[in-house]
Amino acid sequence: MIPAEVLFEHIKDQNLKISDQAVWDMIRELNYLGNGKINYSEFLAATIDDKLLINEAKLRNAFSIFDCDRDGLISESDL
Repeated sequence: MIPAEVLFEHIKDQNLKISDQAVWDMIRELNYLGNGKINYSEFLAATIDDKLLINEAKLRNAFSIFDCDRDGLISESDL
């Protein structure tokens, strides 16, 4: 876990043009557990590139591979 204060200092050390308030707001959003520390899951959620996430089109394509009879269901006969 990363204490919020440590994360704040590391972000500020990057000399980004962002206000202290904006950094604290971001940290508060990251910290969904509200414990003042950023855990691994919170950090990953904040840093994942949304282009890499599975979207609806990818899910539909994957589903259609198994839905051989195209009835919108996956049943034993499809497998």
